[in-house]
Amino acid sequence: MYYRKFLIENIFGKYLRVFFFNRVRGTDEMNQVFNTFLLEHSPHLLVENGVVVGVGKKLLEYLDYTSEEIIGMNEFEVLDMFSGKDNSILSGTEKTPYLLFAKNGEVVFFDIHFSEHVCSHRRLYLFEKKDCLHGKQDLSIVHQLISNSPFGMAVFSVPDIVLLNANQSWLDRLDKPFNQKEESLGKHISEIMTGWKGSVFENIWSKVLSSGKACHMPEYRYSGLKKGVSFWNMSLTPIYGEGKLTHIVEITYDVTETVTNRNKIKMQKDQLFKQFQQFETVVENMSDALFIIYPDYKAVSLNQEAHAIKYLFNNFQYKDDLPNDITYYD
Repeated sequence: MYYRKFLIENIFGKYLRVFFFNRVRGTDEMNQVFNTFLLEHSPHLLVENGVVVGVGKKLLEYLDYTSEEIIGMNEFEVLDMFSGKDNSILSGTEKTPYLLFAKNGEVVFFDIHFSEHVCSHRRLYLFEKKDCLHGKQDLSIVHQLISNSPFGMAVFSVPDIVLLNANQSWLDRLDKPFNQKEESLGKHISEIMTGWKGSVFENIWSKVLSSGKACHMPEYRYSGLKKGVSFWNMSLTPIYGEGKLTHIVEITYDVTETVTNRNKIKMQKDQLFKQFQQFETVVENMSDALFIIYPDYKAVSLNQEAHAIKYLFNNFQYKDDLPNDITYYD
C-alpha cells in the first residue's frame, strides 16, 4: 500500500489517487494486478536490502540497458553506472534533477523521486524524463554537474549562443587557444569553434533554437576542426525560464576512436570478402580439379572440375608416391 500510494502521487497525480484506491481495495489479487501495472509502466528501480530487485521497462528503454544487466546488482553500483561516480545520486532527496548516461552514450536529464520503506528495507527510485529544463534551480543543478561530469558539458545563453560555462572535457574538443576557459567564456560559439559558420552543426543548433526541443546526435561527424575528422555523441537540451527559452546545455562525448576502430574492422572484413570472391572466381575457372582433403580423408570439391571426378576420391588415402596428375599441398 505504501509504494502504491507513492507511485500514484508521483506518476498519475492526486486526482487518480482516490479512484484507484477505491478500485483496488477489494482483493489481494486486484492489489497485485494494480502494483504490477504501475511498476511496468513507470521508469523505476526497486531495491531490497541494497540489491536491485526490479527495474521498469521504460527506464531500460531510456538508458539502453537490459534487465539482466541491472537486476541483482548493488544499488549504488547501478546508480553510479547511471550517473557517473563523481555525480552520485543522493538517496533521501525527495525530487532532484540529474544527468544520467545511457549505455549507448546518450545523455538524459531526469527528475528522480526517492522513497524508502525502512521496515521492509526497500527503496524506490522513480525516474521522470525531462526533455527540457526549467527555471533557475535546474540551471543551478547544471552548473554543479559541469564540474563533476565525465562527459563534456557547456551552457550557452540564447538566442545569442554565448558560452557561459564549460568543463575541460568539453573545451578539449576545441582548437587552441580556445580549449582554455579564459579564451572561450563570454564568446559566441562561432568565435571559438573552427568551421562553425555554414556547418551542419550550425544548422542543427538553429533547429533546436527555433523548435525549443532537445536533440540527440549519436556519432555526429565533425570535420571543421584543425585536428581533422572527429565523431561525437552530442545532445542539446533547452532550459526555460518563465516560459521562455533562456539557455542551451550541450553535452558531448568523443567516440572518434570507437567509430574509427569499427570502420577499420568493417573495411578489413570487406577486403577479406572481396579477396574471397576473387579466390572463388579463380578456382571456379581453373581447368584443374581442386579439392580439400581432411585428415580423415574426406574430400571437399571446390570447383566444377572437382565435382566431376569426386567419385574417384571415395576411398582416397595419402600415399608416399602420388600419381603424376595429382599434386598434394600440405
